[in-house]
Amino acid sequence: MITQEQALQAIQEREVMIKAFDEIRKCFNGRTWLMEGRGCYPWDDDEYKMEVKYLMDEFEEIEKNVWKNIKSKTFEARQIIESHP
Repeated sequence: MITQEQALQAIQEREVMIKAFDEIRKCFNGRTWLMEGRGCYPWDDDEYKMEVKYLMDEFEEIEKNVWKNIKSKTFEARQIIESHP
């Protein structure tokens, strides 16, 4: 049986994840062309590379916020894993 505190923590973590998914969806708004292929961009086009880098930077910021706001054993396990080379 889970405690009331555990249930509240689970709800809070779900809210953090829902917010993160919403933020990821917003990252793709206006960038659907990334999923359709390179289009008119040549293979070595710097603008295309910059657009993809900006998207990845946004994802990394979302990831940081998620892990900063999750306090479960999952978070503790991730800290342990990341602390070992």
